[in-house]
Amino acid sequence: NLFNMREELRIGGNHSPFNKPKSLYLKDDTAIICNAQSQKLVGVNLDSYAVKDSRITVIHQKNKGVSGARNTGICAARGDYIMFVDSDDTIHPNMLTALYSAAVSNNAEVSMCGVVEVHHAPSEYIYNDALPVTVNEVNEDYIEELYSEDSYPYWTAWAKLLQLDIVASKPFEEGRVYEDNGIVYKWLCSAKRIARVDGIMYFYYINPAGISKNLLTSFDYLHALLCQVEYFKTIGY
Repeated sequence: NLFNMREELRIGGNHSPFNKPKSLYLKDDTAIICNAQSQKLVGVNLDSYAVKDSRITVIHQKNKGVSGARNTGICAARGDYIMFVDSDDTIHPNMLTALYSAAVSNNAEVSMCGVVEVHHAPSEYIYNDALPVTVNEVNEDYIEELYSEDSYPYWTAWAKLLQLDIVASKPFEEGRVYEDNGIVYKWLCSAKRIARVDGIMYFYYINPAGISKNLLTSFDYLHALLCQVEYFKTIGY
């Protein structure tokens, strides 16, 4: 999803996942770029990606916020799994392959990898063909373990590969910030098994002007937390 981004995909540019060699993608996967009326990113640049690679689809729509752009992508997605990548972040060239392999080989509805916060896109990547994978059954103890970690696994949409059916049945709430906090926990609890790749493969760009830095958005954060509390009550956690 893209809106109000700079002339390039900010931290992306030549490091953007859409500028990577075709080896970044799996054989039959597709990439969907949703442009929500970017004020500084012209559509012609985005459409050129689709011209270069038929597996890339570009959708232009009115600005419905991050949630609206993601929901549009969910509706347009086909296949068994879906992965979200924010337009200013960077992913390891092997991330999709690693997450897909972890999910399929372990019969897991969700696979995840490590995240690191960065100010610049990596200039090079560490390649490891044998990253260890941990598989967990989803239950109250495991969800509590995720929540106790000082990291991103339980609430971010990115750095994950998820079964499309789960995500499509529980779309983002539009019109709010902290939309990840308001829905990702439901995706995780809908899975029977979660596979975790032990390696940092998602590079989260620290944007000082990001939407979540606005004090007014703290009300949306509180709303998301209250929704979590109510949901866990309903499932007996």
